[in-house]
Amino acid sequence: MFQVLAAADHLQVTRVLQECCDFLKRELLQFKPDVRWYCCLCTVAEKYGLRELREAVENKMALNYQDICESHRNVEKLFWMKMKSINFRG
Repeated sequence: MFQVLAAADHLQVTRVLQECCDFLKRELLQFKPDVRWYCCLCTVAEKYGLRELREAVENKMALNYQDICESHRNVEKLFWMKMKSINFRG
């Protein structure tokens, strides 16, 4: 999926980008992803400018906030993964 997304972005094929975004949103809603999956999707959404996907991930994270925060390790991992993705943008 991510290779298709990268190719669609490179070739500027917006319909394929949207299809990839829709697929990832469906996957996100069907499963209870772990922190790494949230971070991966956030990074992908930011990299390719997929606002709808980013919002869907943030909403899903908000709904599962208590589950995410139950483990201090998960919160720390989320923080450092997010910091790493921010660092790569700069």
